[in-house]
Amino acid sequence: MPKIAIVIPVFNGERYLDECIRSVLGQTMQDFQIIIGDDNSLDGSRSIIARYCDQRMLTHFAHKNIGLFGHLNILLRYVKAPLVHILCQDDVLQKECLENECNFFAAHNDVGLIFCKGTTIDTRGRKILESPLEDMPEVLTSRLSSQLLFYQGCIAGNLSTVCIPLKSIERYGYFNEEYRLAGDYEMWSRISLKSNIGVLHRHRVYVRSHPAQLSKTRHAHIRFLSERNKVFSILLSSMPARIRRRCIIYKRFKHDIMDMHCALIRLLHGDVIDFVQYMNMIGLYGFIVTLILWVCTMNNMLYKPQCRYIYK
Repeated sequence: MPKIAIVIPVFNGERYLDECIRSVLGQTMQDFQIIIGDDNSLDGSRSIIARYCDQRMLTHFAHKNIGLFGHLNILLRYVKAPLVHILCQDDVLQKECLENECNFFAAHNDVGLIFCKGTTIDTRGRKILESPLEDMPEVLTSRLSSQLLFYQGCIAGNLSTVCIPLKSIERYGYFNEEYRLAGDYEMWSRISLKSNIGVLHRHRVYVRSHPAQLSKTRHAHIRFLSERNKVFSILLSSMPARIRRRCIIYKRFKHDIMDMHCALIRLLHGDVIDFVQYMNMIGLYGFIVTLILWVCTMNNMLYKPQCRYIYK
């Protein structure tokens, strides 16, 4: 049995796929299984996958496109290793990534998942941004991690930074396929309500930013907000009673105002459809209230709500 499985879902990923696969094969820790699946791509992704002949690699080719999280659920059922690292087709693992993750789980075998820190790169591989280190504890309790996920959003940042025990997937369930964009956020939040989360404070993944990303496709932003708000509702119901009212205020004065600002920017850029979808999503009353708050706080420049955490 390999120590860890790397699951790579692919759809129209020919531009960066070769570099992605080679980053796995070049790991310092070589005891792994690669599961790579093509979700009925329209480009040359399948031919790139077919060039690799490695006995550790298992391939799956879909006959129709089913979407990222449905595709991931199919690939996850082929996993034989106790640990799973999900890697997006655009991203690159640093050489010590898998070794560091296996060592982390050996030291903290009670966590439901871990995430490392990422370095954002552009289309040419140039560094844009690095996630901060030592900004949170190495092990987040279930209570603290769920609060962080509510206040800060998807703290893992990207699918490619996460490593999860297979037993967590079997215990807490696979990805919810009703979510097209925020399925990772929903799953990490679901796990955080029942289990601790680990943080590997090392930059071990290069996360690529480019215009063809799923999250940057037309109208994706508004759908993501709708799905994210569902996760907010789940997390809010789990908040300690002492801070639940403050959480509601925080969402209203932080997340909702940020969403309003993004919607107004899209309107200024002529994207009327996205703006109308945003209005339909929050309703006329919600739109009026949020617009007033956006104006009164000058997009949070005059007032910024404070997070309140309960650790025990």
